[in-house]
Amino acid sequence: MSLLERIKSLPVQSLYLGVLVAMVSTLSLSFLVFQLIANHVQRIQIDPTFNKFDELQLESARYELLHDGTPALRAYLGTLDRIFGGSHYLLNASGVDVLTGQSRAALLPAPPATQWRNRSHGRWVVAHKAPDNLYWFAAE
Repeated sequence: MSLLERIKSLPVQSLYLGVLVAMVSTLSLSFLVFQLIANHVQRIQIDPTFNKFDELQLESARYELLHDGTPALRAYLGTLDRIFGGSHYLLNASGVDVLTGQSRAALLPAPPATQWRNRSHGRWVVAHKAPDNLYWFAAE
């Protein structure tokens, strides 16, 4: 019996089910491949860009503090809050907010990590440590 004869002899329901399974399988495989490609692109191109941007914000906040004092740092972080939304902080090595003295250590990753980007309660939490380990830039 040829393949065409076998297909003709199948009940309509079996043929419908076979087509449905083939379509769902194809869509599932396509989605999986798309996710793998998207994750690869994010790791290779997007994450490094955001990490450099976090480093720039850290260095800018640190510059404001060391050269123009806490009022300039407060203004800079306020500008970041206004433009990007959320709250931005310059923390000391222990995770204490330089401006308010409040502990914000919960925003920092566990050692030995020096940076992270994590989604928590529907918001992104970002932390980036200075190369000399004296400050952290954090945003939530």
